Amino acid sequence: MATHFNDRPMPVVVDFGAQTPPAAPARVEPTERCQSTVVEAGALSSGEGLDGGEGLASPSGRFVLSMLADGRLELCDGTDGSTVWSVGGPQAAGLPAVLRRDGNFGIFAGTDTSAFWATNTDDTSADELSVTDSGNVVLRSIADEYSWWESQSEVSVSKGRPPRQLDRLEVGERLTVVDFLQSPDGRYRLDLTSDGSILLSDGAMALWESDRSMCSDVALAMQADGNLVMYANPMDPDPRMRAAVGSSLGDGSPASALVLGNDGSLTFADWGGADLRDQWNTSATCS
Repeated sequence: MATHFNDRPMPVVVDFGAQTPPAAPARVEPTERCQSTVVEAGALSSGEGLDGGEGLASPSGRFVLSMLADGRLELCDGTDGSTVWSVGGPQAAGLPAVLRRDGNFGIFAGTDTSAFWATNTDDTSADELSVTDSGNVVLRSIADEYSWWESQSEVSVSKGRPPRQLDRLEVGERLTVVDFLQSPDGRYRLDLTSDGSILLSDGAMALWESDRSMCSDVALAMQADGNLVMYANPMDPDPRMRAAVGSSLGDGSPASALVLGNDGSLTFADWGGADLRDQWNTSATCS
């Protein structure tokens, strides 16, 4: 049964002054393919940050989040040196990336409130930033384990691009109410409705529709973690407003794209046997 995401209990604000300081993160060997000179494994806590040349590694050491001297905050895959995610630029050169005590993580101009880039999570209970072995940067609250911001969702939802191929939605792409998918033969079409649902039709009639979230502003994002997620208010600058209202329950799957076939099927590339119509779960509503 769908629940109202506005009914989620408010996060608990933690008083860090009463806690024992966390143990220093373990030093790991920096990968030769990523640009950090000093790499630590563990997590950033409130008040901590990364100076130029410093990096934070995932538990296995494969992925490294680095604050580079040229002003870029970059997540690097150590297996090939590729950039998974990156923000910032020359205007932020020499500045650190800091997890502030108000819950906001970003590249700030000293103690000034202005940011070259930030997660916009100020006045939240977010107090820990870590890198996962799936290549995701996660900002969460230790007390209630609520995730306030994730780099994989950020890329797919707020910075995702429209579909490049008409019959599929690939990782890093998003579908909005002004976009659609179409089968290669042109017979079938997939749309998002103004009622916050996914609609499959053959041009003459509706063949399948997901439960309606009643969210008028939605986007469907194919995420790097294999999950297809519908977000309400996808372009709101405040990530607390970008609420997930439904998904394919594919978190951690090998899915790399949603594909609309000539037979009207809605399957996932690289995830054999999965069908969107059987797996879609509308988990929250806006009404």
